[in-house]
Amino acid sequence: VQVGDATEALEVADVVLARAFAAPAETWRVAERLLRPGGRVLYWAGLGYEPERDGPLGVEITLLTSPVAEAGPIAIMTRT
Repeated sequence: VQVGDATEALEVADVVLARAFAAPAETWRVAERLLRPGGRVLYWAGLGYEPERDGPLGVEITLLTSPVAEAGPIAIMTRT
C-alpha cells in the first residue's frame, strides 16, 4: 500500500483506489499509468454517477453497491 499523491507515485500496481480525487475521466488519466496490464481503478462514484455519461472512453466499468449505500456505488474501471 502506498498512500500519497498519485501524480507523484512511481510504482505500478494491480489496483489503484481513488476516493475524493477527481472526476472519473481525470481519475482514470492519472491512475492508468500506475496500473499493470489488466489492472483496475476502484473509484468511489457519487449518487448521480452514470457510467455511460460519466465514465472515461475505452474503459469497462462494473458497479458495486457501496457498503455505505447513501454514498453511491463503487465503479471498477478496467482498460478494454
